[in-house]
Amino acid sequence: MKRHIAALALLSMCATASSPAWAVRSPTEVGDLVVTEIMTEPQKVAVYFGQWIEVTNASGELLDLNGLVVKDATGGEQFSVVGGSELLLPHGEAIVFGVSDVRTTGVTGYNGNIPVDVVYSFGDFEMKRSSDTIRLTYDGDVIDSVTWDSSWGLPTTASYQVAPQGYLEWANGLSLNWCSSDLFIDPTGLYGTPGEPNDYCLGAGTDGDGDGYTRQQGDCDDTDPYVNPGAIDGTEAPFGEPDDDANCDNVRDNGTDDADGDGYTGIDGDCDDTNANINPAKSEGKTADGIDNDCNCWIDDIDGDGDGFPNLDPPADYIPYSDDDVTDLFCDSADEIGDCVDEGIIDGVTATQIHPGATETPYNGVDEDCDGEDLCDVDQDGYDSDECEGGRDCNDNNAEVHPGAADANGEPDGIDNDCDGIIDSPDRDGDGYMITDGDCDDSNAAVNPGVEEACDDFLDNNCDGFYNEGCSYPAMNASVQGGTVATCSSVTTAGGLTLSLAALFGLLISRRRR
Repeated sequence: MKRHIAALALLSMCATASSPAWAVRSPTEVGDLVVTEIMTEPQKVAVYFGQWIEVTNASGELLDLNGLVVKDATGGEQFSVVGGSELLLPHGEAIVFGVSDVRTTGVTGYNGNIPVDVVYSFGDFEMKRSSDTIRLTYDGDVIDSVTWDSSWGLPTTASYQVAPQGYLEWANGLSLNWCSSDLFIDPTGLYGTPGEPNDYCLGAGTDGDGDGYTRQQGDCDDTDPYVNPGAIDGTEAPFGEPDDDANCDNVRDNGTDDADGDGYTGIDGDCDDTNANINPAKSEGKTADGIDNDCNCWIDDIDGDGDGFPNLDPPADYIPYSDDDVTDLFCDSADEIGDCVDEGIIDGVTATQIHPGATETPYNGVDEDCDGEDLCDVDQDGYDSDECEGGRDCNDNNAEVHPGAADANGEPDGIDNDCDGIIDSPDRDGDGYMITDGDCDDSNAAVNPGVEEACDDFLDNNCDGFYNEGCSYPAMNASVQGGTVATCSSVTTAGGLTLSLAALFGLLISRRRR
């Protein structure tokens, strides 16, 4: 199989005697190079003139592409990148492999007017729009692989491009990161961005996996909520998988590195691995600087008085690093309780004595434990001490003494249990009235100043000194504390004669006179 390679001297990419020395290596690591754009069916021109492949350097280093081999799925079709001089490609730059070059033929529109850096033979490698595979290999190892089928829907007349967040070995294998290019290439009517940065795809503004990041915001896998720019990139759950890029920064598994040498990696909770002064062991200090120095998800939760409790209101602000479950690993302090006084003296109490969990001094008007109020109910009986404004508890050290309590529970005990100012004034029948309140019978709950007078008994129900007042037939006599005198209602004699008491009384007098 013929292999025809035309090497383009990329002078701007090469080191010169006057420029600093660049470390150059071959693309030996997975993901060093990624396929970022393909033209499979230009239609405006013949496929054997117009097919091309764009490959981008994602290694972070300067790469020598000599020795790179591009294959299909089986290796039955392939071409090699070989040249008389080094083919150097800087990080972030793209190179275009094509079956013909407009600059070689000199004919405008010959291959769709596409500038090609390296020419290969269409007979050696042909891409099919319906389904095919591109594999970038070096020394037998696969550096990147992209496989598509009819479900991807590759267009005609336009290239198929990876959106910027897909410039990764694994992310460019996801169809959701690909779309048709809409950049017009004059004059042939084709569309694409060969050798240039790709555009965002339509729909990239939606958040498909609900992790708080869209593809346009850099989510390189919008089907996985554990992959987004706010994630932590490791090699096992919940930090992604080996050899991926969970935080979409174009560097695989860098959450396991301690880049700043402070003893903490990203998966250890280092929220800024480029700054050795930021890690979980650091202190926020006493001055706000807009930085989460201790990586607890609170920015400027400073402890001004040094009592171990930070001031969270203001300037502290809770900012989770990501919107997935990884947040919980390092942001437990989201529920942190702030110090309500972080400096100064309040009513003789210093700020160091005021913080959550501090011992509360009752009735001093200072909220030492930061629960929002001074301690006024020491015995926790539900009534504030009369030493606090509005309080009515006359003994805040005894939960059995408070307004409404039963005074002595019926037996004298020498204590004003109900805080009414009277010692041992019990309400024995439990009707809410004691003898001192005017209860004329404290053994009968139906008798007290608060009830209405009844007409069917011989009691002074309302303790006003009269019984049955207001009834239809007033009593002949009235006595305090009830009595035994019958009412004026009618009675029936043994012979069946019904008489009123007044008539009966008259008969008795008449009989006595006889």
